[in-house]
Amino acid sequence: MYKFLFLFLLLLTAVLLFPVSIFSENISIQQKNYLSFALALYPPNHKGYETEGFAPVDFEKIDGSELNDKYPGTVDGDARDLGTTGVEFKATYTHEIKIPFLKGDSSLTNGNNATVKLKGEFSPISVNGVADFTLTPIAFLNINCGSSLGTGWTALGIIGLGENSYEEDEIKSQPFSGIVTKNWTGVTFQFDLGALIPGDWTHVVFVANQQIEYKYYSAADDDTPWEYEASGGENFNGFRWNQTYFLGYMMPTKPFYIDTVGFITETEQRITKKNDSKMSEGGWGSDFMKINFGPLVNFKFTKTSWFTVLVQFKTAPDYTDETTGNAHFMKRQVDTDSDTYLYFNRIAFSMGIEI
Repeated sequence: MYKFLFLFLLLLTAVLLFPVSIFSENISIQQKNYLSFALALYPPNHKGYETEGFAPVDFEKIDGSELNDKYPGTVDGDARDLGTTGVEFKATYTHEIKIPFLKGDSSLTNGNNATVKLKGEFSPISVNGVADFTLTPIAFLNINCGSSLGTGWTALGIIGLGENSYEEDEIKSQPFSGIVTKNWTGVTFQFDLGALIPGDWTHVVFVANQQIEYKYYSAADDDTPWEYEASGGENFNGFRWNQTYFLGYMMPTKPFYIDTVGFITETEQRITKKNDSKMSEGGWGSDFMKINFGPLVNFKFTKTSWFTVLVQFKTAPDYTDETTGNAHFMKRQVDTDSDTYLYFNRIAFSMGIEI
């Protein structure tokens, strides 16, 4: 735990001293502050129960006791309810420092910069501090690294931080019991067709990001899963590999203030503990790669404000009907005939303004 706290403080110190110690007074340093809000609605489904390939939105809840009665001896302990819904809200304050760095006169280098973002994130069940550093050495490439520290509590029946022990039938709430740290590094390639074919109608953009992330909860050992920010309780201390791809079009005119439309795909896969319980062997799917995708529309009302709407579908392991009711994810078994299913994950709204 302490080494990650040290790394975070070291990065934060470097962020604060970097503009002073490296650059002269002639360098134009831009500083901006943003306030943003994110709201997401998660419609209910039956977690792949009695479905093949796609789990539709279904507001009829299946009570866990029904699964206990239907599959006696198979469901381990008290079964979970299927068909629950969820809501997510987060407010973020961002202080951004942008410094020209390795800047040249060509179209590939005239925007080169180093950008530091210091963030405070607040939700009804958690709080996080984030330090993020991005270097743009050439127009089509960003190199990024960052760290965050956070903790959580339980509010309105939603668990923000806790242990998801294999021996328990439910996640154990542990308010303020430890610190959750995230450390990441990644590379982003970005391309705008308008840079090759100048014109108002040629701004087709493509963004691809590859990121390695390390998550750590100070109150859990490396073999115990844990819950943070109502994410499902399937976190382990260790590394993950995340990918993001975006293909979009920047509107030459702004009908209804629409600035950009596009399609975004995100993936997430374990690196640590990837081979603990493989799907092909009927395990709970430690090697499963989550895929989250959907259309995005960004509205820009002024130069300093925006509003984004995102609709996303997601894949998940398709557990057998006999075990999908098991409260703990490690007690479920993947149906090797179907492996995965698709469902409507969420509709998300984000708005922000420069202050």
